[in-house]
Amino acid sequence: MLSFKSFLTESMNEPYHFERTEKKHDFMGDYHTYSFTTKKGNVIHTNVDHYKDGDIGITFHRDTEKYSPAKEKYGKTNAEGSEAIRVFSTLKHIIHHHLRHHNKWHRIVFTAERNEPSRVKLYKHILKDVPHERRPTTKAIEFVIHRQS
Repeated sequence: MLSFKSFLTESMNEPYHFERTEKKHDFMGDYHTYSFTTKKGNVIHTNVDHYKDGDIGITFHRDTEKYSPAKEKYGKTNAEGSEAIRVFSTLKHIIHHHLRHHNKWHRIVFTAERNEPSRVKLYKHILKDVPHERRPTTKAIEFVIHRQS
């Protein structure tokens, strides 16, 4: 039987297969969407938006959610049950994959509501290999990731 730590490590090393499903460009920057399907059949999208000022915004949402960039409200990953760890592993792999292939950025911004400490901890885990600082704003916490030169 695996220890809990071994279970977590193994789960984080087995992401779902993902692919870039969309790429757009406009006057503000480039927009990439990566998608994967969970064991429960949910399609999860990771949007990586490269703005011309060098910022990258990262958001996640399911096909079944009423996604609104203006509201920036997302459902909880625990809807995946025991697969939540694998979902976050996949999100981490998508972000690291994208940053390896698109290196023209100077910071990354994630947002979470102030009353979502578990989401904040998970974002920190996803980004643990990238140096970051936390900067509070009026409604959300932004994690600004500065690229090492």
